[in-house]
Amino acid sequence: MQITQVDGPIYGRSRARLGLGAVVDQIGEEAFDPAFMQFIASLCSAEHFAMYAVADDTCRVIGSSGTGGGSVAKNQACLYSSNAYWRVDPALASLWSSDPDCRPVLAHMEIGEIAHDEMREKVYGPHGVRERVVISSRSRKQTTIVSLINTHKRGAFSDDHLSALERMADNIIAMAAKHAEMRMGPHDASSALTSLPAIEACVAICTPRLARREAEVCARILYGMTSLGIALDLGIGEESAMTYRKRAYSRLGIGSQRELLLWYLNQWAKQNTASYTGLQ
Repeated sequence: MQITQVDGPIYGRSRARLGLGAVVDQIGEEAFDPAFMQFIASLCSAEHFAMYAVADDTCRVIGSSGTGGGSVAKNQACLYSSNAYWRVDPALASLWSSDPDCRPVLAHMEIGEIAHDEMREKVYGPHGVRERVVISSRSRKQTTIVSLINTHKRGAFSDDHLSALERMADNIIAMAAKHAEMRMGPHDASSALTSLPAIEACVAICTPRLARREAEVCARILYGMTSLGIALDLGIGEESAMTYRKRAYSRLGIGSQRELLLWYLNQWAKQNTASYTGLQ
């Protein structure tokens, strides 16, 4: 594994890249993910990206997308964050052992270098991932992580790609950090869907009460995971995940994922309104 600590702001020496302006324009918006993917594609051969913010011992997915659609990236991101693999990620080891000085750190590694068997096999194995490039930065407020992956089909990141990513590391981290800040603002409804622990906590105290597995499945549906992703995350069969979903929908008196989202946002608003009122 190759670790590069970027020594100071060097983005000013890099040439303009396709899509940078579009990414800046979309910071904090839903269209940020495809714009950021286009920008990354102009720098390197990455097939997918996932973006995280770690604060208060919680890892939140801030964005994800891919060249052929975002489902693979979203499932990978959800599994990574919900199982707290960021704690054992070798690409972040040097970050946790250094001062929170905001300097970007770039880690380039093959998937076989991940010693944590569960992380390697559960998150990356099913998708045939070959390599990762992780750009991260730690401040006193939060840690920002951008993970780029290539499968065996796409091949290795070239030296030119790695150099381009290093040159733009400051820009990448700055955009990701600002996007995280805007997406996780207080009482912003979008933040209700960016943290699996927060979703689970909200669902757990809602009325009517759901059985534990039903609540876990609903939380992951709201988090954006597919039935297969939920099954892998919870260690159950895909059919079991669908059965728990069906039981939960019946208990809640709903019949679709859209109705589940509306029900949840209503519950989230009630809980946050109550909390806010209690602070006045």
